[in-house]
Amino acid sequence: MFWPWSKKKTLPFPEGPFITGCVDVMDNCSKDSLFVRLIYPTDANIHYLDKNSHRWVPWFPEDKYIESFSILLNLWLVVLRFILWLMGKDVYIPTLWEEPVTNQVKKLRVVVFSHGYGATRFLCSTICNELASRGYLVVCLEHRDESASLTYYYASESARNRDERTYILAKPFVAMDMQHYLLRNGQMKYRSYECSKVLQLLSQINNGSFQNKFRSNFDLSCFKDKIDLSDPVLMGHSFGGATSIYALAKDDRFKLGIILDGWMFPLKNELHMNVNKPLLFINSQTFSINANIQMMRTFSTLPQSTLYTIRNTTHESHTDTPIVFGYWLNFMMKKLNSNVALKIQNYLVLDFLHKYHGLQLDENQIERYLSFQSENIVKDYILHSTQGKKHFTMW
Repeated sequence: MFWPWSKKKTLPFPEGPFITGCVDVMDNCSKDSLFVRLIYPTDANIHYLDKNSHRWVPWFPEDKYIESFSILLNLWLVVLRFILWLMGKDVYIPTLWEEPVTNQVKKLRVVVFSHGYGATRFLCSTICNELASRGYLVVCLEHRDESASLTYYYASESARNRDERTYILAKPFVAMDMQHYLLRNGQMKYRSYECSKVLQLLSQINNGSFQNKFRSNFDLSCFKDKIDLSDPVLMGHSFGGATSIYALAKDDRFKLGIILDGWMFPLKNELHMNVNKPLLFINSQTFSINANIQMMRTFSTLPQSTLYTIRNTTHESHTDTPIVFGYWLNFMMKKLNSNVALKIQNYLVLDFLHKYHGLQLDENQIERYLSFQSENIVKDYILHSTQGKKHFTMW
């Protein structure tokens, strides 16, 4: 949703019954700490959200993230800043910073989100905010394996008190050789470990024993005894898709998987993995290259798996970036409107969670919209050849 030029530009507003809040959380002062963003339902109403727009969350939390994107995209920083200026002011996530969690929901079910290569904890805020507006506690990881475009930690308590940050940049994307596979496979396994570690962090928050090392005065005790860890969902985009599949196979606590344009390369030698859990795959048209599809078929043909492809979309269509920067990939291709692509994705996810997770929603609304967009949705793969073309994505 774009507001008039004189007002704040935002990501699409979520459609669920709850206004959302968010807070950042760090579990200790070290490089192996967890750094996550919690997005959750609140008791605020739409009028309160409007009156408190000063508490809406900037999509870019600090300029260092803009610099890290310019490095990954191999763009001069001034060029990236100019593009952001052309797109019209800063972009905000329509959620309230550090608003207390709702009292209307006794137990919050959990979705853990794993980002892609070169991404961050905020790159897919639209889908995460939508799920939080439906009553979920969504935990957005910022991975420490050097796959995030940028992340940071505090090396000690004193560094934290001084807000002295140690930054970590992504390892460069190199040729697809065995060395590259070993690097990404190792990263995937560490990312999977972080996904599992999130459940321990949530358990500590739920029992009231957790102390947040992120610089914040927000009282996390409002989450005490409110988190349901009986059936967490794992969702990931690109590299996060492979991470999710691996973690689902290794950790029985995760009950469902949602894979957004999964990058399957890090899994290619991980044979005989058993993922006997409901899986939803949502692919873009241009990322469906043959090698990716062959690996994906290993999992998407299981009895409880469903796979869709959204026509005229690219790998970035699953993220917020077309709203923030405009489309970058497959420049000459006619593309589906970015807001429409995200809404189709969101509704497919909601429909899956309704069927397999018991999410209460207006089935007719979901069905009507997906039927209206049926020409843009294929319940299958669309093979996209990249032969003779340079195929690169930061996610």
